Amino acid sequence: MQTRILHVVPNMNMGGLETFIMNIYRNIDRSKIQFDFLIHYKEESFYEKEIIKLGGKTYHLSLRNDNNIFKYIKDLNNFFIEHKEYKTIHCHMESVGALLFLIAKKHGVKIRIGHAHTTNKSKNLKGILKAILSIPFKYTTTINLACSSEAGNYLYGKKKFEIIGNGIDFNKFEFNEQIRKKIREELNLNDEMVIGHIGRMDSAKNQTFLINLLSKIEDKKIKLVLVGDGELKESLKTKVERLSLTDRVLFLGIRDDANLIYNAFDIFMFPSLFEGLPLTLIEAQINKLPCFVSDNITRECIISNNINFIDLDDIDSWKNIDNKNREQTIFNNDKDFFNIKNTINKLEKFYK
Repeated sequence: MQTRILHVVPNMNMGGLETFIMNIYRNIDRSKIQFDFLIHYKEESFYEKEIIKLGGKTYHLSLRNDNNIFKYIKDLNNFFIEHKEYKTIHCHMESVGALLFLIAKKHGVKIRIGHAHTTNKSKNLKGILKAILSIPFKYTTTINLACSSEAGNYLYGKKKFEIIGNGIDFNKFEFNEQIRKKIREELNLNDEMVIGHIGRMDSAKNQTFLINLLSKIEDKKIKLVLVGDGELKESLKTKVERLSLTDRVLFLGIRDDANLIYNAFDIFMFPSLFEGLPLTLIEAQINKLPCFVSDNITRECIISNNINFIDLDDIDSWKNIDNKNREQTIFNNDKDFFNIKNTINKLEKFYK
């Protein structure tokens, strides 16, 4: 008998959270467990066509478009009246999760899985509101999961939770010299040193820091490649133009071959203001990239000797780029925790 799991998400574009779910979805035994998605935007998301091909369903609510909480409550009630088949919900949105879980519980949903993916919220009005709305979330769940101990402590406090590794398929991210040459030719990167970054373009990911850093590096053969999209993309492009860095910064947008792009990088930089446990840092380390990482990031992401934590105020250390040979990479015993097979084995226990 096939079990259908309803994942509650903002959207299914190519962010860390969404990629994590898709990694599981592609590798899980779909004859036994099938994923469906409750999305909070009207627009179609990047991964939706693949979801349909894999046998999943997607449902769209308009909360993120219209910000109408009363309509959202009505829509949720109608949804659960119409869809009695869902007995297990996996929610990745703690800001609306408490409300959604209370309504789901009223309609007979017995298993309500919460999942913590971050250690903080933005300090703007939107972030503060989300933080307040997240407080009751832990009182409406039946199972508490987190990507790291810091993320779990942030969301659940003293309540019990289990850590689920942000698993990936290692084979897809291993370094390949032929792919490196091919992509660098496509991007017209010759003998330049390439600083790479993959992530959603918003204030928390802090791509502004990388652009400012590049402006302080005099060596014109050092270039910055940014992969991703988001609300700050246009302002970041404007900043690049203002600093006369247009010929040194490449915006690649959303790529469905992001796992291959790592091969074209020489180093990976990740200056986030806060994170849960970044999937991209695991991917970059599997690719044997030297990683320069914000001191705000949890040490639970360390799986190799190739990761360096630096205070964001220590600009000199960020500028001191150490392009190690990939062959010097040594993995530690925590590497297997992030193998997608281990992640699936843990989740199946809760889904069944």
